[in-house]
Amino acid sequence: MNEHGKSFALLWPAMQGFTVTKVGLVVLAGVAVLVGCATGMEEDNADPAGVSNLASEPVEAGPDGPSTKLPPPSTSSSSGDDDGGSSGSSGTSGGTSGGTSGGTSGGTSSGGPDAGPDAAPPPPPPPPPPTCGASNACATSTDLGSVSGDTGAGSKSAQGSTSQWFKIKVTEDDSDIFGVSEQMRATLVSPAGVNFDLYVYVGSSSTPECSAVTKSATTTGTDVVSHEWGESGAFSNGSDDTRYITLEVRHVSGTCATGSKWTLTVNGNTL
Repeated sequence: MNEHGKSFALLWPAMQGFTVTKVGLVVLAGVAVLVGCATGMEEDNADPAGVSNLASEPVEAGPDGPSTKLPPPSTSSSSGDDDGGSSGSSGTSGGTSGGTSGGTSGGTSSGGPDAGPDAAPPPPPPPPPPTCGASNACATSTDLGSVSGDTGAGSKSAQGSTSQWFKIKVTEDDSDIFGVSEQMRATLVSPAGVNFDLYVYVGSSSTPECSAVTKSATTTGTDVVSHEWGESGAFSNGSDDTRYITLEVRHVSGTCATGSKWTLTVNGNTL
C-alpha cells in the first residue's frame, strides 16, 4: 500500500464518524422543516377553538431521538370568560336579591296580619252602651232609710241613669190625742232627652209592697207623686201608721247614659 492508501486507511474511521454525524444533522434539519411546515398547515386549518393538534402531540426528533411535547395553549381567555360570567351572575344575583328584598320589605308592614309575635295587640272594642233595664228588683230595693210622716221636714234623695227600685220607711212620730195624718211626696226629675216614670207602692209597717201600684206619675220632665194616710178625724186612731213605701223609677224612652242622670227626692210630712 502506498502512502496515499495508508493515509486514507487512517482517515477512514474519522471520516466515517463525521459522515454519520453529518447525516444525523441533515435528518434533524429535515424533521425541523417538516415540523415547521406541519405547524403552518395546522394554523391554516385551525379548529374554531384556536387549539392546534400539534400543540398536544409530541414531536419526534428521529427514530431513536427524544420526544418533545409543546405546552398546552393558555386558558387565560377562558378564565376571563369565567370571571366575566361570574361577575354577570353576581350582578344578576344582586339585582334579584335587591328586587326580592325590596319588594318583600315594601309589601309587608309591621301592622299587617303577618306582623310577628312582638307586634302590638289591637285595641279593645269600645264598651257596649248601657242598658236601661233595672239594676235591681223590688225584693232587693235600694234602702233610702226613713223620714217622719207627721213631724219635721225630712227628705232623702238618690240619682241614677237606668231603671231602679227603692224603699223608704215613713214613720208616725206625733203621739198627741188629736189626729195628725201621715204624708209624703216623691219627685222624679228626668234628664233632657230621656223619660222616666214614677210608680209608688204602699206596704205595711214591716213589709214593703212589690205588686200593687198605689199611685204613679207618667208625665215627661218632672213626675210628682203625693200620698196621705192614717188619722183622718179630730182624734188619734190609736194605731201605728208607719209604712214602707216602695218607689219604682221606670225607663220609658230615650238613650240611657251614665252622664245623664235622673234625680229622685222623697220628702216626709209634705204633700
